[in-house]
Amino acid sequence: GNTSWHIESVNPYLLRFLAELLPGESPAKGGMGTRVLVPLCGKTADMDFLARKGYRVVGIEGIKKAIDEFAAERSESGRPVPIALPPEINAEKFQASATLLKWDPPVHATGEEPPQPVILIHGDFFALGVPEAEALVP
Repeated sequence: GNTSWHIESVNPYLLRFLAELLPGESPAKGGMGTRVLVPLCGKTADMDFLARKGYRVVGIEGIKKAIDEFAAERSESGRPVPIALPPEINAEKFQASATLLKWDPPVHATGEEPPQPVILIHGDFFALGVPEAEALVP
């Protein structure tokens, strides 16, 4: 079902304040953009938007259904792909997956890169300690 706080489009405040939230140069090419943590992410369109801007997005969500729905709606494969976590993260408490976003390269564009995968972590955001958070977003 739908939740009262979920919006289908990118959060208007993110659009309005992106330059202030993530100041500086636009993200680097080749998958080396700034890493952005999206706690309690649900299936927000913000993650897709940020990945397409070149940011490396890490979302943390306690409800597996939201992760599965994000992948079903936005990924090439329709499902999240399991990946390994850094050793600082307790694999008994957290599971990670990557969502490879759908991408249709522009016909005449040169140098445009596909969006980076969105990394989604299933687990309790509030159970993350400082070392774990730093391992996810160094």
